[in-house]
Formats: sequence, C-alpha cells, structure tokens
Amino acid sequence: MEDDIFEYNEDEALALAEAMQKKAEQEAEAAGKNAGEKYVCGQKAFNETIYHHAVSFLQKFQERLDSLSNQSIAKLLLILVSLGLNIEDEEELEYWINLLEQQSFRRIAVYFEIRNGRDAGGRLKPSRLPESELLANISRYSSEDIDGLRLMAVGIQENLRRRNPNTLQTDEKINFFKQIENFLSKDARLKKTAEQNRPRRRMPRREQTVDTLSLLQNKMRAAGVIEGGDYWNSVIAEHNMATDKEEFTRTWVKDENRSRQDNQKINELRGLTEEEQNKKVYPEENQNKSVRQKEDGNVYREQNDDSLKEKERQKDAAEQLIKDEFSNEQNQKAAAKQAEKLNRPLNSDDIKIMKIKAISGKQH
Repeated sequence: MEDDIFEYNEDEALALAEAMQKKAEQEAEAAGKNAGEKYVCGQKAFNETIYHHAVSFLQKFQERLDSLSNQSIAKLLLILVSLGLNIEDEEELEYWINLLEQQSFRRIAVYFEIRNGRDAGGRLKPSRLPESELLANISRYSSEDIDGLRLMAVGIQENLRRRNPNTLQTDEKINFFKQIENFLSKDARLKKTAEQNRPRRRMPRREQTVDTLSLLQNKMRAAGVIEGGDYWNSVIAEHNMATDKEEFTRTWVKDENRSRQDNQKINELRGLTEEEQNKKVYPEENQNKSVRQKEDGNVYREQNDDSLKEKERQKDAAEQLIKDEFSNEQNQKAAAKQAEKLNRPLNSDDIKIMKIKAISGKQH
C-alpha cells in the first residue's frame, strides 16, 4: 500500500546474528567447552541477536507502526513467536507480540471490510465474491500487501499454538485464522495474476523517471560502503526522504568516518582485533594512496571469488541434503527456495523447520 514506507531488514539481522554466533562459538572453544556446549552457546547468541535486532527496530518505530509494511509486521511477528521458547525475558517478549498481534488483527479486519463491504444491515457481505468485484474492492492492495496479511494470519496461528496448546477453544481459533489465511492466499494469487496481465503503459519520454535508488546503490558499492550496514541503510533512508532524489544521488559522496565505523563494527563482530584490521586493510603503513587502492581492489576481487565459490559449494550441499530429506518434488522445490533465502549452510534445525512448513503448507 502507498503509506507503507519502512521495511524490516532480515538480511542485516541474519548477518549480525551469524557473526555473534561465530564469536560465541570461538569463545566457548577457547574456554575448553565440548562440541555440544559450543553449539548451545552459538545458538543462544544467534537467537538473542535476532531478538534484540527485532525489538530495537520495533522500539524505533513503535509510535509509527502504521507506517510499517504488511510484510514487515508479519515477519516481526513470526520471528518473535518462533523465538518464544528461547528468550528469557518473557514479559518483554509478550509485550511486543501483543503489539504486533493487535496491529495484525486491525489490518486484517480493515482488509476484509474493504474486500467484502457491508450489507444494508451493517453486516459483512459473504466472502465469496465475483472476481471482477473482488479485484475492484482490493485495488488499493498489491499482491505483496495481501501476502503480508496472509503471513500475519499464520503468525497469529503459531502464537495461539504457543500460548494454549491442545485446547478446544485454541483449535477453534486456529481453524478460524486458517480460513482467513486460505482466503488471503487465494486473493494474493488472483491479484498477482491481474498484475501480470495488466497492460504496461508506455510513458512519454518526458515522464520517464530515473531509478535513483539503483544509481545510488551502485555509487555506494563502488565507493566500498558495506551493503546492509548502518551507514548504507542511513543513506538509503536519507534518499527516500529527499525531495529531489536525482539531486541527492548526483551530489552524494562517501562519508569516510561513518563508513569506517561500519567497517570497524563488522570486523569487531567477526572477532578481528584492531591490529588485524589495519594489517588487512593497510599492508604497509607508508604506502601511497594509489598502491593501497590497487591492493584493496585485488583483495576485494579475491574475496568475491572465494565468496562465489563458497556459495556454489553451499548450494550443491543444500541441494543434496534436500534430496535426501524430502521425497516429494514439490516440497524439494519449496525447501530449495527457503535455502536460498538463508544464504548459509543448512543445518538440522533448518531441515526440521522446512519439514514443519511443508506439512502445514506454508512454503508459498
């Protein structure tokens, strides 16, 4: 929807969590702990980082939840519910889950109010509408908006199971939101088909707009700004708020201090000392600027090549693991899609989650 501006960055949270997990595992190993204890320490650090990242984001936008996209609300709800058994401060956790649930209830209710309309008696009209009427009613929603509402319904179901498992009243509520989820799933597919079939209007040359965001991102990459870091996200936010985005993009230059702070933060999370950071970036203290830039470029290319090779190895290993664990071809495809989003090697917990989602039909 047009008013949805702010997005929750899952990739940033995952990068930080993996760095903290690795650091915790290294510290556990240095302390002489066994493999099982090392795994527990790493997993705890991973869960806590994901949790605090989500809560920090919510604290920042608590007064502006209406400005968050449906996808962001749904993602945050699902993240907090899934971490429910692994977080010690249950009181704080429940506060944020309740806040997100209330927002989800409200948005789903507004959607069906718009979708169905009301009869002369003030009651919601039947949910099954002719496609043309349905599409007209939900014209203000994109397929992504609707899918975000579907994920909210999924999150509510998961939280009902977490709070009150195996009770008749809980089962009835879960079944109700399962029906809501099914309606939203069908609506999202219908809307997506309509979007794909919509004829594209060729804009006159004078109306064509420059993709300033892509240009800005390319400028930042070329300048060596860490993608997804605090400085990167800050520049993107400033761009989005700028009145003249073309002028902002054209005149933007890298802030060396802020970029250096991002580099230091990431290196600290990776466990690199200041001496190692300087050794990695500046092999010789008195080298001139052109030599340093050339060496940095070589390091970047080598790291990039290694990264691509590692991703290929991870992809091959994930494909083989998925084939071993899933016999159904459709579930294999869904699991492979989920593996791509993780952007890291699969583990036993990932496979368990994928199987649960496959059973409940939630890998769309």
